[in-house]
Amino acid sequence: MFSTQFESCDARRAFPCFDEPNLKATFDFGIEIPEDQVALSNMPEKDVKQGKNGRKVVAFERTPLMSTYLLAWAFGDFEYVEDFTRRKYNGKQLPVRVYTTRGLKEQGRFGLENAHQVVDYFSEVRSESLSLFFHSLSLFHLNSFYPSFPINSNHFQASPRKTLRLFPET
Repeated sequence: MFSTQFESCDARRAFPCFDEPNLKATFDFGIEIPEDQVALSNMPEKDVKQGKNGRKVVAFERTPLMSTYLLAWAFGDFEYVEDFTRRKYNGKQLPVRVYTTRGLKEQGRFGLENAHQVVDYFSEVRSESLSLFFHSLSLFHLNSFYPSFPINSNHFQASPRKTLRLFPET
């Protein structure tokens, strides 16, 4: 598994950019990964093309205007459980997913049962609709994480440590 954890001046290590919180841009992101892996990013998947030597190229839709350090991506052997918000945004419910490494998706059910409630709650307390900012909410767990950062939160996805989100059924 590979995932990003950008702070305000880290994106410049991954791609050429003006990496300052007050400078914002849109991003057209694509990544080449092994065919048997799943790629995640801030935006929905736009296109998948066959690559060379057992690889594929995954492209994502353009991001909204945002700081460079909010761009996020991950790839690995992921699977997910899915639910939808109870409220409708622009006439449709938003998908909410919890991604885990293969074999752990059922442990993501508790997070899934609560995540859609957070989206609906914040859309009620904010004056503007969250659908302007969210097309979906994807959570994914990380098996290990840099110790000082308990959560990686970016536009449209959050990735707390495994111990903060996965709960085995008892």
